[in-house]
Formats: sequence, structure tokens, C-alpha cells
Amino acid sequence: MAVEEHEKLARRLFGEVMSEGRFGALDEIVHPATVERAREAVAQMRSSFPDARVTVSEIVSGDDGVAALLSVEATHQGEWCGIQPTGKPVAYKFCYFMRVADGRLLEPTGVSDRLTVWEQLKPSRKQFYARWWASLAAALAVGVVIGQAAIS
Repeated sequence: MAVEEHEKLARRLFGEVMSEGRFGALDEIVHPATVERAREAVAQMRSSFPDARVTVSEIVSGDDGVAALLSVEATHQGEWCGIQPTGKPVAYKFCYFMRVADGRLLEPTGVSDRLTVWEQLKPSRKQFYARWWASLAAALAVGVVIGQAAIS
């Protein structure tokens, strides 16, 4: 598969699926081994930001992979990171990395600028501390489990 075809697949993922919410296209774009994980990730994003508009700022592809820098503009209409819908607009960057196998995207992995989104949503102190304590409790629980395993 040519490098140009890899970019076309990635652009379809960002346009048809992420921006337009056409989940049926995932089966054509994403490898069967990771299509369900991709479906869950996009569904989660679109439940929080259903009007997301994903624009490709930069895209680079090679023989077996694609990387893209995306710009996302959306309205916060569903719960996100414990923050109830605010109706506020957000704009942030998102990096996406994918391998290509058998003519489809494999292991699509994204890294978003959550801090920028968090700052734009300006959660209340109560929401901030609730999320902070939940994160701390989760980290401590993982530490306890790892510690218990090390002792055993």
C-alpha cells in the first residue's frame, strides 16, 4: 500500500468518523484487531463533544505508519473527566499515531492536550478536587497492589 493511501485512511478516520460520527466507516478504516478499541475511544470523545470538528494540521506517513497533528474545536455537551456538561466551546491539539497493516490502520493511539481543555472548561473547585482525589486514590490503589505483589 502506498504512503498516500495511508494518509487517505487517516484522513477518513479524522473526517468521517471523528468529525462526522460515521462509526460504520471504522470497519473499513481500522484493522479488525483494534477496531473495537477505536470505536470505544471515538464514542467516548463524541459523547463529551458531539459536534467535534477535527482538522488535520500536519500529517506524515511512511511505509508502515501515519502520524498526525490535529486541531479539534468542539462544544462540551457531555461529561468529560468528571466535569458535567458546560456548553463551553473548546479548542485543543491532538497527536495521533497509527501503524498500517493489511490495508487498514492498526493500533490508533492518540495523545490530547487535556490541560488546555481543562483550563477552557474552568471546572468548579468542587469538581477539581473531586477529580484530583479520585486520581490520587486510583494511584494509591495501584501502588498498594504493586506493593502487595512485591511483598508476596
